[in-house]
Amino acid sequence: MPLRFLFAAALALVACAPALWAAETGGTASDPTDAGDEARPERTEGLHEQAMEHFRLDKYGEAITVLETLVKAEPGNTEALVLLGRSHLARYLDEEDAADLAKGKQIIDLLEDKIAGSADLAHLKGKVALAQGQTEAAIELYRKAIEIEPGHSLAVNSLAIALSASEERAEALRLLEGFVGQHPHDAVALYNLGCLLALDGNTKDAARRYREAADERPWFASPYNNLGCLAFAAGDLDEAARAFEKVTTLRPDSPLGWHNLGCIYEAREEYDKAIEAFMKVVELRPDAVFGHERLGHVCELAGDYDQALHTLERLASMRPEAADVRFRIGYLDEQLGRYPEAAMAYKQVLRMKPDSPTAYTNLGNVYLKQREFNQAIENYARAIEVNPAYASAYYNLGTALLEAGRYDEAQVRLEDAVRRTPDDARAYNNLGNLHFIKGRLTDAVAAYTLAIKQAPNDALYRSNLGTALYHAKDLDAAAGAFETAIAKDANLFDARYNLGLLRYDQGRYTEAVEQLTEAVRIGETDAAQNSLANALLMAGRTDAAIAAYQRAIEINPRYAPAWKNLGAACTAQGDFQRAVDIYDEAVKLEPQNADNVYRRGQAYDRAGVSDKAKADYSAYIRMAPDGPHADAVKERLRQLQSKLN
Repeated sequence: MPLRFLFAAALALVACAPALWAAETGGTASDPTDAGDEARPERTEGLHEQAMEHFRLDKYGEAITVLETLVKAEPGNTEALVLLGRSHLARYLDEEDAADLAKGKQIIDLLEDKIAGSADLAHLKGKVALAQGQTEAAIELYRKAIEIEPGHSLAVNSLAIALSASEERAEALRLLEGFVGQHPHDAVALYNLGCLLALDGNTKDAARRYREAADERPWFASPYNNLGCLAFAAGDLDEAARAFEKVTTLRPDSPLGWHNLGCIYEAREEYDKAIEAFMKVVELRPDAVFGHERLGHVCELAGDYDQALHTLERLASMRPEAADVRFRIGYLDEQLGRYPEAAMAYKQVLRMKPDSPTAYTNLGNVYLKQREFNQAIENYARAIEVNPAYASAYYNLGTALLEAGRYDEAQVRLEDAVRRTPDDARAYNNLGNLHFIKGRLTDAVAAYTLAIKQAPNDALYRSNLGTALYHAKDLDAAAGAFETAIAKDANLFDARYNLGLLRYDQGRYTEAVEQLTEAVRIGETDAAQNSLANALLMAGRTDAAIAAYQRAIEINPRYAPAWKNLGAACTAQGDFQRAVDIYDEAVKLEPQNADNVYRRGQAYDRAGVSDKAKADYSAYIRMAPDGPHADAVKERLRQLQSKLN
């Protein structure tokens, strides 16, 4: 009877929950007015506005390029110099390129002679201090800028952010609330006030401030991003999706927007859309680790293991020391049946984390799938050695020992497994398999019953219980177990096939045909077709039986039972010559099988070919002198001999 051995694949994959990021700041304060009253030369007309647009969109490199052209043409344009300094410092915070910090300092030195004592200069100096980790100095410089110019929006917002980072959130909140009271249309202040309110858990007022900021500046994407974050936290995925879709419409070049939108699609299990969004992240930021991580994970969820593997391999090149990435590569290779590659990946994990029981367990799984039992056993044992509390390894070790035929050791380990995890139905099931193999049917029934207690909806465990009861001759209980298994999984081959055999043994041939027909539909095999043919023959459907025997032979031309049974069916139909030809094949496949020789002799006898019948009968007596047909064959030989005399 078919048995099913299960083994665990212990995985340590990254969490499925999407990670949403809130932008710290966005946009700028009111745009600086043009310097001076004189008209700009035609070649620089509009460059300041162009640079401001780039800055608003966080395209600091493009802003720097435009501003350098403008400053070269208008060396005295202090507003352009201020914005150039801000752009370098903003890019430094993004990319941490020391050249940008140095350039920012250099611009400040240039401005010392031009706008000494100005709020803009104090604000820029504060940015440099903050970039260098001097938060307290930055706060003092921002305060100085506000003292010089109380309505300096950039300084107020920068001070609020610095205070919040210094755990002085209450002061930051008071500062922004007061500023917004005086400047109710300042979008950045409204946005940052929303951020502080959200950090304090006041999501209702935070959302109101974000919406006000968005109303003031419809092109300002950051409020929509944070509205999406709030909607996600509240469980409103549709509203979150609308917010992040707005972000990607306003900022189609924003990796953050596409990332967060992808996370929402992932949470809604719209994996195709999620993949498109994360693909966009990777396209915009080829070096973005977070984009590759999410893309690989969602491809895995979507079942596109090839794309997931390709993405994770790129991620591994970016994070060569990341054991978790190598582990996931190994898992995907394993799912794709690329066992040597999977083993290599798990070994790489173990070189990085030699005390990882999970990696040893999964490496053992790879070897077990290749039936390399000794190596599987070695790795499971190693997992237990590095972490004796790692319960999965006991179960897997017991399973490997069971499949290797080392039954006594397997029993010890499987019993260890159920002691450590008494709710592990798999361990009880495999313990039942072991008892069944050893012929301890009572113990097998008890173990399968415990497996079912832990997993009452598992059809396989009930089918295995039915198999043990069948062999214990408790046919009614076995039939009940098989029928319950089928009720839980109508496509479980084992239950259908075994119930068909049981009904055949009970002489209920029509029911046997019904179950075996379903078994063949689920998983056609030579044995299943042969068993179906036997039931059809006993149900009086000889032509259908012959067709089923022939199909069994098509599936496996060397399947001797089908040749033998087909010969019997042809004999029953009176087609003795065809029966002889068929038994010839059966004898060729099993030359030591005396029964085939006997049946061929019968076919010759009924066909009237007495000499060949005598030869086969005589051969049968030599092969099985005490066989079940020996007396009848001897009598028939005497009759044939008397006819010759």
